[in-house]
Amino acid sequence: MRLTKGFNFHPTSLEFVADDNRDYRSELPPYLAEPGLPKDVARLIYFRIKSRSGNELTFLGDVGYRREYHCKVLKSPTTGKEICYVNFRGERLLLEASVYIHAGKPVTDFELDNGRVADGRTLRQYLADEEAKERKQQRRNNN
Repeated sequence: MRLTKGFNFHPTSLEFVADDNRDYRSELPPYLAEPGLPKDVARLIYFRIKSRSGNELTFLGDVGYRREYHCKVLKSPTTGKEICYVNFRGERLLLEASVYIHAGKPVTDFELDNGRVADGRTLRQYLADEEAKERKQQRRNNN
């Protein structure tokens, strides 16, 4: 188990999920890129899903997630992955359910050293023990 501070990546989700603080990523065409930023940063844009009603999705996007974007879900019959197209400044941007980040609360060193689990171990020790178990299991599976 790897602990990351702030963002957790979930590349295996096949469906769009609302109410989970997920930011779905898309790439802008070159002419919509933010000037003065590195190319890999200037062309990325994130949309946060606001609600889902069946195949209807509502995303919040643009600066500060202030603008609503509505779209419909398309599902691949072979892979089961969901995608949709958001109309953004005259362009159709592809959003894929599997391309998102989960913006969680960063874990501080204070919380790692002072937070306790049910058996009394610190959160840091618990995570280290879980990571060791996971490594051991992976070695067994590889042999």
